[in-house]
Amino acid sequence: MGYSKRTKVITRRGRKNPRVKQSGKREFITAVEAVTADGFVFPPLLIEKGKIHRMGWYVNIHAEDTDAYFAISPKGWTDDELALWWLVNVYDPCSRKHSQGEKRLLILDGHG
Repeated sequence: MGYSKRTKVITRRGRKNPRVKQSGKREFITAVEAVTADGFVFPPLLIEKGKIHRMGWYVNIHAEDTDAYFAISPKGWTDDELALWWLVNVYDPCSRKHSQGEKRLLILDGHG
């Protein structure tokens, strides 16, 4: 998120896809995502850095864009509380509906 101040392209002569180096200030968001082996995609949880939600962050979100959840954290990263919220409120109901009683396996890396 954000804009670069200037862009410098470093490439060999005649190259069609140059590498771009950006020197602007940027902020990142964290996306908690999951997909099943058969290709079902769960709604993502997008975590932004902040203490409160700001209305300006969501001005381009429309009613048809509701397959995503938004959260905030002090550093913009996931933590155990947000991961548990995603498991209870997104993963569990969606996977129950999709699996229709079949066994489920979720593999996580780096969470408490």
